[in-house]
Amino acid sequence: MTPQEEYQQLAEKLDKLVEVRQKLQIQFNENNQVKEEFSKLTPNNTVYKMVGPALVEQSQQESKLNVDKRIEFIQSEIDRTESEIKAAQQKVQSLQQAITKQQQAQVEAAEKAQAPPPPAS
Repeated sequence: MTPQEEYQQLAEKLDKLVEVRQKLQIQFNENNQVKEEFSKLTPNNTVYKMVGPALVEQSQQESKLNVDKRIEFIQSEIDRTESEIKAAQQKVQSLQQAITKQQQAQVEAAEKAQAPPPPAS
């Protein structure tokens, strides 16, 4: 595979990773909003969980614990995705440098091919 093809594939992968990161961030923000709403509950409030088409009563403690676990999981996924993004960005950068060197070498080779031969002495 040529560096240009590898660069193209890596750029596409990087785009997908950024998209995944954005979706995770949206989920993270939504769950933090739920957590914030939970903090406003009084012991008399009832919490329901959607199970299929039905709402089932659930304890506040269990609901809060589930949201906290979900936030923790999403944060770990965000961290993992960010490290993948950084690694892909570094590889993209090194491929850009390799492609630039390759193009410079091609230009130099073309210039040498077009240069007149040195005079004979």
